[in-house]
Amino acid sequence: MRIAVIVSTFPKLSETFILNQITGLLKRGHTVRIFSRYHPQERVLHSEVAEYELLERTVYLPTVPVSKWVCRFKAVGWLLRFLFTHPVVLFRVLRYLLSRQEPFSYLLFFHSLPILSFRPDVIHVHFGNNGTFYWPLKIIQPKTAFLTMFHGHDLLLGLEGGADYYRQVFGFADKILANSEFTRQRLLEQGAPVERLCVHYVGIEPARFAFRDGPPARSDGIFRVLTVCRLCEQKRPDVALQAIQHLIEKISSVRVVYHLVGDGPLRAQLEELAETLGIKNRIVFEGALEQKGVLERLHQADVFLLTSRDEWLGVVLLEAQAAGVPIVATNVGGIPEAVLPGRSAILVPVGDAEAAARAMAELLQDPQKRIQMGQEGRKYVEERYDVDMLNDKLVRIYSEALQNCRRQGR
Repeated sequence: MRIAVIVSTFPKLSETFILNQITGLLKRGHTVRIFSRYHPQERVLHSEVAEYELLERTVYLPTVPVSKWVCRFKAVGWLLRFLFTHPVVLFRVLRYLLSRQEPFSYLLFFHSLPILSFRPDVIHVHFGNNGTFYWPLKIIQPKTAFLTMFHGHDLLLGLEGGADYYRQVFGFADKILANSEFTRQRLLEQGAPVERLCVHYVGIEPARFAFRDGPPARSDGIFRVLTVCRLCEQKRPDVALQAIQHLIEKISSVRVVYHLVGDGPLRAQLEELAETLGIKNRIVFEGALEQKGVLERLHQADVFLLTSRDEWLGVVLLEAQAAGVPIVATNVGGIPEAVLPGRSAILVPVGDAEAAARAMAELLQDPQKRIQMGQEGRKYVEERYDVDMLNDKLVRIYSEALQNCRRQGR
């Protein structure tokens, strides 16, 4: 199959779930073209980007000039270009844009031509808010399967935008994918059609995460806590710092060091908070790391901590379990699906730094429990979140959607 993957920004360090789907499709022999609305701002890239030559497979969709005259001039050039290279695609796009009551959409004109000239069998749009821009592609090219995948935070836009925000996406998508059962339930509440809505978990490749069946291989006597996340309000890293302070106060006999991997708008505030809490010498701000660096930190961690306010699944929790690291996390959103509560993870209330500290203290004092939780987590990830199994399922979803839309003339 020829698969067009539409994303907001590619490549993006935190979106390994999209990267894993793309590389999985390539390994299965499918032709993939990535269409990105924005250029990446990050300098750190995962090694798979170069390994699979993904930048060469990426088309960065053009921005729309502010001036209408510049738009018109640019549109004339595109008309001449596509008239000779892809006249059928050009005719279909113009027929749609000129026949609808809304004003002519230069954004859709400049974006749909490169996407549809790829001649995709399947268009897979990541994030519902992108689906609100690209659902007309289904009308222009009805025999192409059109899928939109929701990853959770895009549902907040639906709540803010009102009941009709995703109406066209829900109406025209051949398949709507949710990254967790929690996300699926929220989509149903917003009006998604149950017959075309299904859960499709994002996964990881367990084999890439060497399982550590036992404590970290070091003799420094340090108890290391690790968080990997974007430093933003959703992840509540301030609560994590408070939990570390409480843990240090509870267990003074053991040196606790907290490694915080990631970057974001709260970094400067968090550095100030660490100093205010008197734990600056116990915090290592690692910054953004590619997957190899994350793996190294996982192998040295005694506990993985995630104090998110909202979390629709939490791929990083899958990675921690694959490496055999026990977890302390908030009981929110899709986290109870990502882990085995009480077996691979201890879940605590949102915003409760003292509860998180108590859970970490319990694990600090019970090395055997940490080992057992690590074993449970690895097994759980292998059985439920192996990306090879999930990518096989994704291809079946594509095939079914493609057959149905061609049979029904959707």
